Amino acid sequence: MLSTIYPRVPLKEMDGAMLAYELSREIDRVVADPMDRDMITSAAMLATHLHRHQTRRVRHGLPRTPYIEHPLRNALRLIRWGVTGASPVRIAQALLHDVVEDRAVEIVEVYLHENRRKHVEVTDPRSVHFAALDWLGESYGHRLSLAVDLVSNRPGDTRDDYQYHVERLAQLVLDGDGHPALDALLVKASDLVDNAGSLRHQLAAGDDPIAIERLAKKYHPVLRPVIGALRAVVDTEFGIENAIEALEKVERSLEDILSGANL
Repeated sequence: MLSTIYPRVPLKEMDGAMLAYELSREIDRVVADPMDRDMITSAAMLATHLHRHQTRRVRHGLPRTPYIEHPLRNALRLIRWGVTGASPVRIAQALLHDVVEDRAVEIVEVYLHENRRKHVEVTDPRSVHFAALDWLGESYGHRLSLAVDLVSNRPGDTRDDYQYHVERLAQLVLDGDGHPALDALLVKASDLVDNAGSLRHQLAAGDDPIAIERLAKKYHPVLRPVIGALRAVVDTEFGIENAIEALEKVERSLEDILSGANL
């Protein structure tokens, strides 16, 4: 029997319920091991719980949306690129990539055993951050927590640190640092497509052009290092060329914004 290729809804057009349904369907399709499926489902549930009070701004004039839509899109984008076949843990990394940066306090308060919490300096953000990261590694494996660490801002980081961190991550991949660095770079690539790729839509919808230009100036300098690092490993596994293509499309859209082109 010939398989039917049905149309796929663009990720940006999906709400939270559609994204959750699509993730469940894709997990069944691409992840064979039941334990891997359980890990991804657990990661999705944990991310949904931890981000439950957070929202994100969307198109001009539209209401804010649940934050969980962002990591769900990131995970699904990795699947659509095809970079998750050899490593289902990347799907879980994409789902959990913001939980330590955004919700470390709640991880410590809710998920750490009382005996562990006694050894955390709750007034020290760095102590809380690393305690949450350690718990994530113990729960989902250190490959996952290392990748999450590499894409997370740490307490005290400023906006000026952003470019340095992304360039450092790209260099780790070029240096052959192994799975955690490439895992993290692919998650960062999906994150960039989700964040930077939406700016042209926001500008066209009438959002503040000064704010959009400021964000474009933030994202544009890091795209070339990320693309360059991915090009260096494009032959190592399937799907990386799809990530490069998506990033190059975002790069062109940011150049249009920065040049004042009429989008």
